[in-house]
Amino acid sequence: MNQALVEAANKIISRFKDIPDLKLEDLMVLEPIVKTIEVKANDFFIQPGDDSSKIGIPLNGLTKTFYILDDDKEHISHFGLPGSFIGVYTDLLIGRPSTGYVQALFDTSILYMRYDELLSVTQKSLAWAHLLRKVAESRFVEKSEKDRCINLKSANERYEYFIKNYPTLLDKLPQNQIALFLNLTPATLSRLKNKSGNYKK
Repeated sequence: MNQALVEAANKIISRFKDIPDLKLEDLMVLEPIVKTIEVKANDFFIQPGDDSSKIGIPLNGLTKTFYILDDDKEHISHFGLPGSFIGVYTDLLIGRPSTGYVQALFDTSILYMRYDELLSVTQKSLAWAHLLRKVAESRFVEKSEKDRCINLKSANERYEYFIKNYPTLLDKLPQNQIALFLNLTPATLSRLKNKSGNYKK
């Protein structure tokens, strides 16, 4: 059995507490379509022009999904923690080459596959069909909550949103990355961190 697949399954289950454990037969049906890649810090898992049907599951490390806007500003849409699904989802669903980036922020091992092959697996395994539905629902809620926070909330409320949803990243990420994710200036983020006492001593 592919140990990376077993590790990925365990991390996924730890993120989605309300799904049943994946059985050996569920893992075996996925084994033929998965591969593992080591992505060094600052290297890319996906870049513009790449096949957007590639999706991954970080086993360790951290990734970010981002786009370059018309004003050349970077827009970070998602941080990929271990056990999460990563990819450029809008392009994947539309069926066009990637217009975004998925980049490793630290050395990261990624289990990856093609989305169409994963969909074919869901026809053989109800467990994977259920899991894929949960992942899609989770990503939709996550994106909706983030967009609502960025567009409607104050700077302080955005910062509180980050603390609530990404507590392990507060002191792990460079400050400019958090600021880009929250659409704040680094100076504003610095003021908020200082006010809250969240700077490392």
